[in-house]
Amino acid sequence: MYFWSHLKNITMKIKTTILALALIVTASKKTIAVDDTLTVKLKLKSTSNVLTFNQPHVNPEELEYLWEIKIDSDNNQLTGDSLGFDVGLSMSNTKFGTSLSYTGTIISGSQQNTVIYTGSSATYGNELFVMFNDTDTSLMIKGLREWPELAGINAGDRMVARSYFNGKNQKEYDYTSTAVIPGKINDLVNDVNSDFIDIISVQVEDIALGVSQIIMSESKVEIFPNPSEGRINITEDNLPIQVKNITIINSLGKEVKSGNEHEIDLSHLQPGVYFVKIKSEPLTHRIIINR
Repeated sequence: MYFWSHLKNITMKIKTTILALALIVTASKKTIAVDDTLTVKLKLKSTSNVLTFNQPHVNPEELEYLWEIKIDSDNNQLTGDSLGFDVGLSMSNTKFGTSLSYTGTIISGSQQNTVIYTGSSATYGNELFVMFNDTDTSLMIKGLREWPELAGINAGDRMVARSYFNGKNQKEYDYTSTAVIPGKINDLVNDVNSDFIDIISVQVEDIALGVSQIIMSESKVEIFPNPSEGRINITEDNLPIQVKNITIINSLGKEVKSGNEHEIDLSHLQPGVYFVKIKSEPLTHRIIINR
């Protein structure tokens, strides 16, 4: 099962990306359903390790950990980094100054952002959404296609994955072969000593619940509050919705709740993005659970 994690900045993120995430446009009474998510599944030999961050032997401003998928978004090997990759979906930790050591997981201890490559320089972009699966040692990394750095990614673009660990006795690297999107790269097992950077596979996945294009249609259904702390209300024509079959689906397409009430309690769910499907309603509505 996947769990949302590393959501310490979600409140600020929602404020700046709510137009991209929300599917209810109340002013125009229209709903926009967009397949706007780029999703990459990164499988490692282990994600359960408790890691030490800001280790004493790591110099200030030095990279300590890295897990990254890089994409050639313009099919031009003369742009981007030295190998032609323009954008990365990156999880990393750099030791800043004399920061104290602490322990944590891959997700809780890393910074998770897109990275834009231009020649020898690299610039952080938007903050990514990351989930982890504690049963199959994989990470699900998600970004929005509406972000400028991801907008140009298309089928046929090259991708590669890499990881890095600045250990006390040695620096370890794991690089995969290249493949094209959509696709999957399988990598050698045990080609590095540290399980937590040993890449098993990387795969680009799309989670769209069957919505592959922008759909514009009149919709009288509204869901609020959105974002919500766990309880939502569903109205139709500004009145509580009549009894209908309502299904809540997580970002993996799994049903997590169903019912027939206009007020639904979702407080038991992990923070993240969910979808609301209503019988006889042609569109799928997206909501955000945020605490």
